[in-house]
Amino acid sequence: MCGNPHEGVVAWEHRAVSTTTGRTGFTDRELVLGAVLSLVAVHVAVRVWMLWPSFFYGDDFVLLGEAARAGASPGALVEPYAGQFMPLGRLLAWVVSDAGPLSWHTAALSIVVLVALADLACAWMLLELFGRRWGVLLPLTAYLTTAVLLPATMWWAAALNQLPLQAVLFAAVAAWVRYLRTGRARWWVLACAVVGLGLLAYVKTLLVVGVLAWLTLAHFATGGARDRVRAVVRQHWRPALVLVVGAAAFVTWYLVAVPSIVSRGAPVAADLAGSMLGRALPTGLVGGPWRWDAVIAPAALADPPAWSVALAWVVLGGAAVALALRRRRTGRVWALLLGYAGVAYLLVLATRAPVAGGVIGLEYRYLTDVAAVAALCLGLATLPVRGAAEPTEPRPAPRLRLPDSVTRRTPAVVGAVLAVSGLVSSVGYARIWHTDHPAHAWFERVDYDLHDRGDVDVADAPVPEPVVSALFSPWDTLSRLLPQAGYDVSFPQVSTRIAHVDGFGRVSQGVVDPVVVGVPGPEEGCGYRLGRGARAVRSVTVPFEREVPPGVYWLRIGYLASSAETLTVSAGAASGRAEVSTGLGSVFVDLAHGAAEVTISVVGDATVCIGDVDAGPLEEGPDW
Repeated sequence: MCGNPHEGVVAWEHRAVSTTTGRTGFTDRELVLGAVLSLVAVHVAVRVWMLWPSFFYGDDFVLLGEAARAGASPGALVEPYAGQFMPLGRLLAWVVSDAGPLSWHTAALSIVVLVALADLACAWMLLELFGRRWGVLLPLTAYLTTAVLLPATMWWAAALNQLPLQAVLFAAVAAWVRYLRTGRARWWVLACAVVGLGLLAYVKTLLVVGVLAWLTLAHFATGGARDRVRAVVRQHWRPALVLVVGAAAFVTWYLVAVPSIVSRGAPVAADLAGSMLGRALPTGLVGGPWRWDAVIAPAALADPPAWSVALAWVVLGGAAVALALRRRRTGRVWALLLGYAGVAYLLVLATRAPVAGGVIGLEYRYLTDVAAVAALCLGLATLPVRGAAEPTEPRPAPRLRLPDSVTRRTPAVVGAVLAVSGLVSSVGYARIWHTDHPAHAWFERVDYDLHDRGDVDVADAPVPEPVVSALFSPWDTLSRLLPQAGYDVSFPQVSTRIAHVDGFGRVSQGVVDPVVVGVPGPEEGCGYRLGRGARAVRSVTVPFEREVPPGVYWLRIGYLASSAETLTVSAGAASGRAEVSTGLGSVFVDLAHGAAEVTISVVGDATVCIGDVDAGPLEEGPDW
């Protein structure tokens, strides 16, 4: 049956009475709190350094574009994105989009705020569970310095899901354990409210309910499995009912209302297990991976050396055995970690892996919440939970005896090693975002060429895959990205001067590389004469020697005008007006949908000769 939740509090309070040191005037508990807050402050400062020089990536452009178009209406906020129900993320996306064109520093600030909330929630959880003792610095350091958190921090779209989940996990555990220890209803109400808030950010928040249930059964109840379940249900049926019924209702609604992201493809269970659980996770937990593969820069994959993977398993296995020999009930702690990691693996196996392959397991973005649970488990395995009926605790007769000096120094040494190693791995990852960010480099070059240019006609086209993937179509096109970046650009079907943007972001005058030509006009030296003269016509249809297929072709119409004039042009699905100037010039027409002929009409009294009519891909010409 459940233990008395108040006995542990009284016992802990007697043990935790601190003395004031004569040198500093601070108690141990005050020094611990100061150290905890200092670690959090340093971590937030490091995150600012990592984030500020970075830029948007992938899904970020889609979220910002949709937010700018739809606004912050309730309907827009509850619209799923890529199979995710994320009103909080949608709201933050609207805030960032409303701050200005591609306002990265606003997005970075939102990440920093979420990081600070998650850090403080982690500190609250550890202090709530274990009290103000020096031992809490080890799990806190392990969480703050692990590089596993970086992909879901540097990538803004991922941070909108993952960072709220981490904050909710820590805050819900802290409030729930406070409830278990004190029996006060307001704390379970807070825990349930926090979980409900988390569901507005990420569906994976449902796993937090399982963590709360496991903590209750494993550490705040006694007896066999049935006795534990019966006692917990009898004593905590109200919050249990709210959490279970609420979670079931949310899952039911989610399956009906949100498009599924479950994928089908080649079986990759073994490959995914090897990459995700065999390589990425163990090395990340011990300060790795130390090496990154920037194959999808800037979102690099973990690439730990083979020797480091073996070493990580030896370290983790040795630590688990050593703790088991010195402390009781550590097995149930590792069961929580392994169970949570197993569920995370199954979710990736059912959604992303069939499409991306087993290599997706090396993407730490799918393991960030596992790292958060690992920090909780490290605390549970090394420290007694205040007020718990069955916490982990030292064995009366340890099966592994160590000198007191080693026992005292080991947490500090392990924490220092984790901090240094994790920082090295994290800086290596951040450097990729700083120096090998194709989208950032591309937008910087475009800004250099278009800044203060005024209104510019641009030929629409997809940007290169490294800038924005075609998976995000149509948000990978110039017509979506350049206005989103705040440039005064137009994308007409007909223009007298069209800009070409290449794969490096350079902007130049577009020229047509002829592939298909129009039938030459009958008048030598003029071609087709338009106007009001005796030999002129008001409109002419020029057939192509062969039909222009749909694709990325543009049409160039060469002209010679006696004075400024307006021409109307129609070719296939494209039509528009062109204000031509006196003398020689060109009119460009978008033939993306193909055409067999072009019709050109003159509006005023000027005489216009139509010469070359060429169709082909638009290429880089003279500087803009």
